[in-house]
Amino acid sequence: MDYLAFSEYVAETLDIGPGTRVFEVDCGDGAFLFPFYSNGYVVGGIDADMACVKLAEVFERIKRMGR
Repeated sequence: MDYLAFSEYVAETLDIGPGTRVFEVDCGDGAFLFPFYSNGYVVGGIDADMACVKLAEVFERIKRMGR
């Protein structure tokens, strides 16, 4: 799935922009949230699978290093 294109579609459909809070239930590794995070949204997520949560934390650290 092209999460960047989908996040743009969601933002346009909901008429939201940077600074808006986006929260995802069952977020997995956070792939859906990363385009929002990268574009200035305040993101959060929850998932029952701790392996996915740990992977999302690693991705977040990597993303912050690139900022």
